[in-house]
Amino acid sequence: MQSILGLCLITCGVVFVNYIVTWKPPKNNVSAATYKTPTNNSIRDVDSNPTDHTKIEINLPRASKYRHTKSSYTNKAVNRLLYLIRNNRDAVQTVVSACSYYKVPFDVCLTLWWLESGMELDGDEGGAGGGLAFKNIDELSYPKNSKRWKRFRVNKHDLLAIANHCGFNPYRVKGSQTGALGPFQFMPSTWIKIAIDADGDGRACPLNLKDSAYGAAKFISNLQKKSGSWNNAIQTYSGGSSVYMHRSLLVRRRFCSIMRNSIQTRQTSLPCSIAP
Repeated sequence: MQSILGLCLITCGVVFVNYIVTWKPPKNNVSAATYKTPTNNSIRDVDSNPTDHTKIEINLPRASKYRHTKSSYTNKAVNRLLYLIRNNRDAVQTVVSACSYYKVPFDVCLTLWWLESGMELDGDEGGAGGGLAFKNIDELSYPKNSKRWKRFRVNKHDLLAIANHCGFNPYRVKGSQTGALGPFQFMPSTWIKIAIDADGDGRACPLNLKDSAYGAAKFISNLQKKSGSWNNAIQTYSGGSSVYMHRSLLVRRRFCSIMRNSIQTRQTSLPCSIAP
């Protein structure tokens, strides 16, 4: 009897070890036609291909005027914006156009872009450089590791849904330490609710700069209407961090000054959330 029991245990052990060694993550089905959301939520194309109200033309600012700043943090933000104005004007125009469409002060959108990803562009790098998004979410999906484990469990399912919809590998995409995605660092569960296909390609993807910028502009606009101020909206956007909001104050004034000297529009002035 003992020998039979021992043989059974050995057999079970061999089968278990073989399963662990040969297991591979399921392949991501990138077909949009077979897209199904594993939760009750779904990606809603609520503003497909929104039209810009204002034609924006960006000129080169005088760099010497912004050479010196009060802090290295602000200096990095200013230099990054100046670099993009010189080398990738379309990206800056995209973000400012998103602000204009949702009537958000342009310095707010630019500052969110800087604070969330250092003004990263399109792609699957995730911006914040916190490692693999799915792995980070998975590690926070257990009660012993996080008080918000239920929220992260939902984000894990929603990340798979977004990856399936957009056509990227959910096990290879990079994100923040909590699994936020793209230039404006959306948590998957948030993106599921406000997803926008701004470029009209049939996919609402947080990794796409235009989709992400228009989504962020709409999201922060709604937060401002609820909270009553841009400072409160920015703090809420970050999850309630007062440090995040105070960092935005350091950058917004500089961004306002730079962009007002760099943009020509049919408007006499561009709205800022804070005086330059």
